[in-house]
Amino acid sequence: MDQALSAAIAVGGTLLGVALTYWFQRQSARDAEDSARQHYLRAERASAYSAFAAAVTQLSRAQLDRWHRPREAPADPDNSKVRLAAFDQRSHARQAFFRVQLLAGSEELIELARNAMDSTRPLAHATDEAESERLTPECRAAVERFIQHAAREVQ
Repeated sequence: MDQALSAAIAVGGTLLGVALTYWFQRQSARDAEDSARQHYLRAERASAYSAFAAAVTQLSRAQLDRWHRPREAPADPDNSKVRLAAFDQRSHARQAFFRVQLLAGSEELIELARNAMDSTRPLAHATDEAESERLTPECRAAVERFIQHAAREVQ
């Protein structure tokens, strides 16, 4: 009888040990998976946010070219190419904006991205040089606000 009780306790202990080991390994695997997912998301966000900032910066440059070029050389037949280049750059920036929308961790960041995009539009329609010079830093500041908020998400 003592041997049967000892064997039962040994089997029960072994089963308990196996169950606890399984539970701890499963928990450890889940934690590792969550950590990997967070690392991947942080990397994707950093990539998307920096690509968006770069695209908006290029868009603002294209919008400024669109405004300045016809004033510097009104008869240049290539002026329409500058306009088309600005449209292409806006398309590229919108694609980057869509990626931000998919990955952003807050509505505030999406709104800041939208404001950065919107700040580029008036650059091509400035009434004079003074307005163009006033709008440029406003656009730059909108991109900076986006980047500052985005940096908090990826740190």
